[in-house]
Amino acid sequence: MPAIEEIAAAAARATFPDGAKVGRVPLIEGETLSALVVVVKPGGALDAHTHSVHEETLMLHRGQGVLLLGERREAMRPGMVAHVPRGVLHSFQNTGAENAVALALFTPGFDEADPDRWFREPRGP
Repeated sequence: MPAIEEIAAAAARATFPDGAKVGRVPLIEGETLSALVVVVKPGGALDAHTHSVHEETLMLHRGQGVLLLGERREAMRPGMVAHVPRGVLHSFQNTGAENAVALALFTPGFDEADPDRWFREPRGP
């Protein structure tokens, strides 16, 4: 089914279980693509991780931070896009005073047996 949604509206629905500083809102779940809005509170970070099955494209919509991409650390600001090939270690730290909001696209899409599925599940700190 086609999906149309504003990133800011999806970000407003993010929940932060058990005091977590990272919230996720699934937008699209398909065979070839999954998309989420990721919200990182000030001072929060996505733990460094890899994806064994997926490539990820991260587009920063609001806020700022530092992206670890393999051995590199890159400052990110709104409008920037990063591509993360499968197997590459990556993380994101919000270094700003407001929530960082990003659109994360994963190819292929997630399925229930997916080893990377945890990424779309809300987790605690």
